[in-house]
Amino acid sequence: MEVGKELKLSEGELEALKAAALLHDIGKIAVPDHILAKPGKLTPAEFQKMKVHPVVGAEILERVRFPFQVAPIVRCHHEKWDGSGYLAGLKGEEIPIGARILSAVDCLDALASDRHYRRALPLDEARLAKVVAFDSVALCVPRRGSLSAIFAAGSHREALASLTISIGKGVSGWAAGANRPILNGNPAVELCYAAAPCRSGALGSVLALPLAGAMGPVGVLTLYGAAENAFRAEDLMMLAGLGGHLASYLEKNSGEAGTATGLSIVPQLAPAPEVLRLVH
Repeated sequence: MEVGKELKLSEGELEALKAAALLHDIGKIAVPDHILAKPGKLTPAEFQKMKVHPVVGAEILERVRFPFQVAPIVRCHHEKWDGSGYLAGLKGEEIPIGARILSAVDCLDALASDRHYRRALPLDEARLAKVVAFDSVALCVPRRGSLSAIFAAGSHREALASLTISIGKGVSGWAAGANRPILNGNPAVELCYAAAPCRSGALGSVLALPLAGAMGPVGVLTLYGAAENAFRAEDLMMLAGLGGHLASYLEKNSGEAGTATGLSIVPQLAPAPEVLRLVH
């Protein structure tokens, strides 16, 4: 409910989210107990049986005739932003906002709670910064042929906040121009574009993820590691889901489009609270 309030959901949407949060797993009454209580990984056949619970739950709740849309949230709470979820394979904003919120919070709750197949993770270890470890981070957007940082955090925050990088230059600028990610790039070719000096303590590697909107690239999310080759291919895959969320936010808040580089011009803006929480 607190996430819904911060995202400024309407009163009806909040009531639907509240009911769905309490009832989203009611469809598990159709799943055999030996599957629900299994201490290990489910077999493909068992997982297929588990996958019926969102639709069964939605069908049950449709009969209740709530005055707000509860059933669609329950039906879609196992869809994923990249389209790899179930049952319909919805992606992005095709998924109801209530289902997106419920899925994210339910995942955090699952990671931070004891399960019969594993112990709970400490809350801080269930967050992105512990899944993809980094020293510093910058979110840059294109503006008149260059990238400018609108958000920076970490040990080198001041330097990264002062970044202005020509498209095609540095690590982030190359990722934006080529619309391709860079894994373990050289931070030296990036930090030379910072107006503020770097604090003591060298950075050893860079992971740059271009953020693609419907009309083209809208920014770059760049993580900086203290060690050489600090990032793995799995880290890039993990960031891809967040990238879609950030791209959607930036595109909605972008200004005019159509520069010589084909990139949007995005005005100075403060990232929304949900974006900052995800980055952290």
